[in-house]
Amino acid sequence: MDDISTVRNIDELATLKYFSFKYDYLINSYDTNILPLLRRMKYLEKLTLYLRIQNRNTFIDKIQLENEILNYISKIQVFTFYISTYNETIDLFSNVVAQQPTIYIKNQHVNSIINYISSCTAVCSIFSIPFEFHRLEDIGNLFPDIIFNHVTYLLVQDINPFNHEFFIWVARAFPFLNNLRVTNFESQSSNNILNVSNYSKKMELDHSIINEYYYIKSLVYY
Repeated sequence: MDDISTVRNIDELATLKYFSFKYDYLINSYDTNILPLLRRMKYLEKLTLYLRIQNRNTFIDKIQLENEILNYISKIQVFTFYISTYNETIDLFSNVVAQQPTIYIKNQHVNSIINYISSCTAVCSIFSIPFEFHRLEDIGNLFPDIIFNHVTYLLVQDINPFNHEFFIWVARAFPFLNNLRVTNFESQSSNNILNVSNYSKKMELDHSIINEYYYIKSLVYY
């Protein structure tokens, strides 16, 4: 939920050892509500966060997580998270997708991706590895070389077109995927058809298409 003021009033907050907060929708209250809440949990040993944050001037990255959260909860042993930040900016290059190599936070493998989902909106996604959540949203054409064993729902958006190899890669990287949503502003460069194949189980494919020549063949596979 966007307003977590009720959680803030728990008397035992400062003595918690385990805390999990997962919310699928975009929130505005990360700096005003969530950060102050987490900083009170000085004895946390295990923390799980799934957050999608909008209306923030800067991306949440490794340095921000360490300085703004982990330095306040030094006893933490396990930090499992997916945090994406949506930033509207005019300083975008239409063909740039940035992916950092694997980094570490508290000896935890972490990956970070910056993806441009429109001409004025960038999304920075930072997450712990292995990826422990069922949903992954607003990721673009380029993924890290990871197998996402827990993801069942995937939303991909990009200002660049998706090609046939991308969908083959999705089939391999998401073995338990059953719902794939695709949003793109450009048509595919070859034959304007994406033939989605190599799925071993039934999958629902919901495509939000901007370009009328961009369409997908064979929506459901068994």
